[in-house]
Amino acid sequence: MNIYPTDEQLEKIRKWEVLSDNDFIALMKYVHSLWEYADYGYWLQSEKNVFIIATAGWSGNEDIISALQENVMFWTLYWYLSQRGGKYIFCPQSVHLPAFENRITELEQENARLREAIEKIREITAEFSYDRKLEQIRDIVNQLCQPPEAE
Repeated sequence: MNIYPTDEQLEKIRKWEVLSDNDFIALMKYVHSLWEYADYGYWLQSEKNVFIIATAGWSGNEDIISALQENVMFWTLYWYLSQRGGKYIFCPQSVHLPAFENRITELEQENARLREAIEKIREITAEFSYDRKLEQIRDIVNQLCQPPEAE
C-alpha cells in the first residue's frame, strides 16, 4: 500500500503530549495506525507494552521515527534502544529491561577482553622472532576460545 504519513500526521506525533505511560501507549497506538508493514513482523508489542519496531527501510516509517525523535519528552522518557538497520525499542517507564542491560554489560566485558588480547598481539608482533610470535599469538587465540574466568 505504501501510504506516506502526511505532514499533519507527523506534526501530531511531534506535538503529542507524553506525560505518562498511558500517553506513551496512546501515541504508540496512533503510530501503529500509520506504520507501514506492521502486519509483516516489523511491529511487535509485548504484554508489558514494550514495542520493538523496524522501519523495513521504508522512508515513510523513517519519517515517523524522525517525528518521534523530535518529540523530546517522548524520546527522552521512552526510547530504549536503536540498532543499525532501523530497529527501535521503546519501553514504558514502569518496565525495566534488566536482560538487555545485563547483555550490554557482558558485551562491554567481552570487548575489554578482546582489546586486551589485541594489545598483547601488538606487543608480540614488535618482537623479532617469527616462530616465537606465532607461538604467542596461538596462545592468545586459545585463551580467547576459553570461557572467561569468573570474577
